[in-house]
Amino acid sequence: MLPFSSYPVGTRFLLIHIDSGPLEQAAPVVELVDRSAAAVRHALTRVGRGRVAGAVLDDLLLGTSEAVNNAMLYGHRSATVRVWAGPDRIVVQVHDHGRGPAHPRAGLIPPAGNLADAELGLWLIHQLGIDVALSYGDDGFAVRLRAGPISA
Repeated sequence: MLPFSSYPVGTRFLLIHIDSGPLEQAAPVVELVDRSAAAVRHALTRVGRGRVAGAVLDDLLLGTSEAVNNAMLYGHRSATVRVWAGPDRIVVQVHDHGRGPAHPRAGLIPPAGNLADAELGLWLIHQLGIDVALSYGDDGFAVRLRAGPISA
């Protein structure tokens, strides 16, 4: 990843620190390390059922699967998934020790060129009906997915 000052001024806002919400201040209800996307979906389904609408949970499951697959394919071990849950809210963080995408707008615009060979995971995640934040840090890269009211 390029140093912060190397990015054009208009893209620097994308690299700011993402604060955690109140729900994330507590211990996660699920923490999985180096597990498959299928195992993570299974755990998330158990936690999420009845907390958020079915279509929202479906989006969260799809986004989480993509984030886990990206962490396994492109990140560095270990990939950790944490899930926090409130009565009507779910937060998922997928973290690995890699550097994350090189381009600060990864996922915000579809890849150019031949879509058959494109890496569409982050772009797909941003098309879902959930809140998505990408976070770069000294300890690696994280994708945070939130479903439910923001204030909870």
